[in-house]
Amino acid sequence: MRNVVVLCYDSVRKDFYDLYAPRVRALSDVSMDECRAASSWTVPSHGSMVTGDLPHEHGVHTHDRNYASIPVEETLFAAMPDHRRIGISSNVFASEAFQFDRFFDEFETVTEARRFPRGVDPVDYISPDDGGLVRNQLRLLADSARHDQPLRSGANAALAYADSLSRRLPVPRLFDGGTKPLLRSARQKVRRTDGPFFLFVNFMESHLPLEPTAGYDESLYSAPDTFSTGDRSVWELLGSAEEYPEYLRRRRGLYGASIDYLDRHVSEFIADLREETDRETTVVVTADHGENLGYPGDGGLVRHKSSLSEGLLHVPCDIVNPPDGAAPPTGRFTSHLDFDTLLPALGRGEFPDIGREAVPAELVGLSAGPNPDPEHEHWDRMIRTVLHGDQKEIRDSTGRTVRCDLDPDRPSWQGPPTDIDSVSPVWSQFFDGDLCEYKRRASGDEDAAAVSASVEQRLAELGYQ
Repeated sequence: MRNVVVLCYDSVRKDFYDLYAPRVRALSDVSMDECRAASSWTVPSHGSMVTGDLPHEHGVHTHDRNYASIPVEETLFAAMPDHRRIGISSNVFASEAFQFDRFFDEFETVTEARRFPRGVDPVDYISPDDGGLVRNQLRLLADSARHDQPLRSGANAALAYADSLSRRLPVPRLFDGGTKPLLRSARQKVRRTDGPFFLFVNFMESHLPLEPTAGYDESLYSAPDTFSTGDRSVWELLGSAEEYPEYLRRRRGLYGASIDYLDRHVSEFIADLREETDRETTVVVTADHGENLGYPGDGGLVRHKSSLSEGLLHVPCDIVNPPDGAAPPTGRFTSHLDFDTLLPALGRGEFPDIGREAVPAELVGLSAGPNPDPEHEHWDRMIRTVLHGDQKEIRDSTGRTVRCDLDPDRPSWQGPPTDIDSVSPVWSQFFDGDLCEYKRRASGDEDAAAVSASVEQRLAELGYQ
């Protein structure tokens, strides 16, 4: 049996990955260059990766963000009974806050503020109304001293306070978005694990907010040290991003630099795995979804909201050290919907052909907060799409159906939409219900489960509140 490692980047689109991740690409033995995510933001995408189902089938989406509704025996993990399942995540939507940890035997959450996960969480002491500055320092230090991990807690407190102060100064941010501590934790867990393991690591380095950061290659961006993508709200930019060319140029530069930073550290980690493990280890590098960057192919949109553009769906999928006989898929497309087949097979030393002639994706509604006003119904619409051949058809709950051209030589791109009267017969392979009716039913059953104050603060920092 083989070890299987999935390194999942958050918000990394294929075209920028191709430009800024040359090291991992050089290590890759099989590249699935036409891989598509099953949805356009973390919650439904992760649900689809572990189940092989679309969001309307597994039920984890905008209106119910908790993974508790997915039985473990209906996931890919049921097909890997002999692997120890290890999860490490810096993504709050893929953490214990939403019960993503229940799929794993061992799970750890790491953030830029809580770099030693077994220590106290400094986010609980950060003032949301004061630019992220750590307040109540004495209480934080006292609680750290009383914690059962006082050294790790003290280190978290000191690093978080230094980081919060750096945001007040015209200098790059001191610490990365969690990449180094994630990989440190992964190395430790791999060394301690006997027998085959399945390791899942989620990186938030390329997720907003993007800021100049120590360790980023300064030659890749031109943003001043005081710049933050959070300077403009998502609703200010939606549909009018072209009005802010300098902002977009800086944003895109930092986005590329964050992917380059990931690539440097992840490629080192992959190389280290050969020395750290006793058995063969196969590594899959992908992203849960991409990011809209205001390009015409993105419909002028930014972020990953209210869209199923190719900027969001077209994601990397590189496989390092696959079993013997591995070859690129025979169909043009591959999908995260087939990870429930692919990953257990890799663990058995097999490499299935998961090529598809057509792939679907689905968004049940507006991703997590803040809500738009006006035009809420438009931005909260349900969207479905099917890609086949060189075309992409999109239908939404407002009643609009369009077709866009695709170009295999232009990753993350789609042509302008053209209205059509009906969809191709291939849709019946994936969708058999009315999306308007499903949207109404899902909205009425919305589960707004409470989360802790620290989770609320973390979501606010990421622009979700």
